[in-house]
Amino acid sequence: MYSKENVYTSIFGNPNFWAAILITVTAVLGISSLSSALPKIAEYFKVDDASVGLILFFFTLPGIVFSPILGFFSDKVGRKIILLIALFIFGLGALGFFVNDFKTLLFIRFIQGIGASTLLSLNVAILGDTFEGRNLKFALGINGVITSIALTVFPILGGILSDKDARSPFLLSTFSFLSLILIIFLLNENKQNTKNSDSQTSLKNAFKTNLIFVFLGTICTFIVLYGAYLNYFSFLTKYRFEMSGTLTGVFIGISSFISAIVSYKIERITEFFSDEIIYVIGFVFYAISMILFEISKNYAFLTLGAISFGAAQGINITLTPQLINKFTDERLRGFTMTVNGSMVNLGQTIGPLIFSYAYRFAKLNGVFILGFLVSLLGVLLTTKLTTSKTLSS
Repeated sequence: MYSKENVYTSIFGNPNFWAAILITVTAVLGISSLSSALPKIAEYFKVDDASVGLILFFFTLPGIVFSPILGFFSDKVGRKIILLIALFIFGLGALGFFVNDFKTLLFIRFIQGIGASTLLSLNVAILGDTFEGRNLKFALGINGVITSIALTVFPILGGILSDKDARSPFLLSTFSFLSLILIIFLLNENKQNTKNSDSQTSLKNAFKTNLIFVFLGTICTFIVLYGAYLNYFSFLTKYRFEMSGTLTGVFIGISSFISAIVSYKIERITEFFSDEIIYVIGFVFYAISMILFEISKNYAFLTLGAISFGAAQGINITLTPQLINKFTDERLRGFTMTVNGSMVNLGQTIGPLIFSYAYRFAKLNGVFILGFLVSLLGVLLTTKLTTSKTLSS
């Protein structure tokens, strides 16, 4: 019989769950620890507001290629060895603290991005390997909560550190070495999930099912998240509200706190509406947040925008992996998750690039209007999930 006590025991008592959580926290800090520090980093390295976004661009760029490659090998040789290598490479990002040249910093971020490219895909694959049914849904929900908590803590911590030294947030990357050591002991692989699979069949089936709309939704999400929000929210608070890095981190924390609440309650919400409908509503919240940021001239609109964005994130970070698991053969989970990871990296990479042009053309107004339009595109694309039939692989 289903009971929450049994769910808590089976999930929290499983070391694989904690391994996945460590991977989640490590992956999140790669960007979130810098989001409130970007103005200080721009000042320190003497680059303009649009160019500083390149530290996000070069971090996400390698994932477009490396994410599916590493996902393929994780299905072949196992998750653990791939993760340990990735975590070690990720930790090299701490070298950013010691450099004074912006081009050298970008090179370090590129190398770190190779390690980061697979983390947010394989953590979900591990949960999918370990749990099923309601246990999986609950585990993914808790993972979403932890993601939101990390997104609350790291911007605040990064803002505090950047107020002391603009390069200090890069030292947080050393957390990956702790994760690496703990995962050696925590992660127990299910060999059945690393047996040979036909990756060509996986990709073929993915593009014959509703997964294509999830992938497109993922691209839109991360264009908005990395292009508009993480790249320019700190400039919004700086120029319109003259906030410090610490206070900017607090506002980002408000958004992440709302995201954590929504993630925790997502199972209850989906009792009333389908996963697909809620997923579309998430993009509506993204669009609302962009409009609120665009018109914000006081703290009320800024706070409402942060709340709306947090609600969108809470829906998205929880339901995306659930929908992928729903539409994916378990033998191909690692590969399919990392195909989605490539979509994440594609959005993360082109987002800062296209929004830098919007910023140069129309400053913050251009950024948030473009963010609104991309969010509307997300609504239109993901609405297909509610109207088309799922084709089984």
